[in-house]
Amino acid sequence: MNKIINFHVVSDAFCLSSTYEGMPISLIEALACGCIPICTPVGGIINTIENGKNGYLAQSLSENDYYYSILAYLRNKDQVKREALTQYYFSNFSIEECTNKYLSLYKE
Repeated sequence: MNKIINFHVVSDAFCLSSTYEGMPISLIEALACGCIPICTPVGGIINTIENGKNGYLAQSLSENDYYYSILAYLRNKDQVKREALTQYYFSNFSIEECTNKYLSLYKE
């Protein structure tokens, strides 16, 4: 029997340490699965992740700042609720929500 496994579902955190991004699909997938993101402050990530609320965001692109964002996650694992991330996904990034936003934009 072939099973497809979504590793976001069985992971504690999603680490994205990019120096450049648009709006990463991998981040949206992590949110949909309730996987806690730990990211660098680039691209659309800074408009998506609120540090300590729906993930962890490094202060800068430095290795030290990213290290401290991982430490913040490890010290506060229960601060960000996985269920809240899934709800955040459905409220902002689901196909239905994106469709509604596009329709609204074109109606203006």
